[in-house]
Amino acid sequence: MTVIGWIQILLYCAIIVATIPVLGAYMTRVFNGERTFLSPILRPIETVLYRIGGVDERREQTWVMYVVGMLLFHAGGFLILYALMRLQGVIRTSNPPSNPRSPRISPSIPRSASSPTPTGRITAAKARCPIWCRCWASPTRTSCRRRPASCWRWS
Repeated sequence: MTVIGWIQILLYCAIIVATIPVLGAYMTRVFNGERTFLSPILRPIETVLYRIGGVDERREQTWVMYVVGMLLFHAGGFLILYALMRLQGVIRTSNPPSNPRSPRISPSIPRSASSPTPTGRITAAKARCPIWCRCWASPTRTSCRRRPASCWRWS
């Protein structure tokens, strides 16, 4: 690990240790039901959510109510994730659909253990070209061109 990495870890730990007293005091007030500086903003939202969920904040929750709530929450999350997985092809995202016959994922390209290129050899034209256009270079082309959008690189 580099020195910068160690500095980042130490800085992160120092920030965590510095925020413990402030956040601890805030959480103590919240859990005791006392007023905090965020109460005017968050209390109305909390009240609306309690009404929607049918929760009485003055009544204790039994273990059976907790288990039922936890199981319903996880079942709902499971159903949402299942629906997202099933509807991936229908839902539009920023990623374009991939071509299943693309050489990028084709297992039929032979690979050498010593080289990332399909045949294990690097030609002179590929060796001269920068990394962003190696796949576009070939032994017959001596100058590098801009790589087309459909081009994929081996290295």
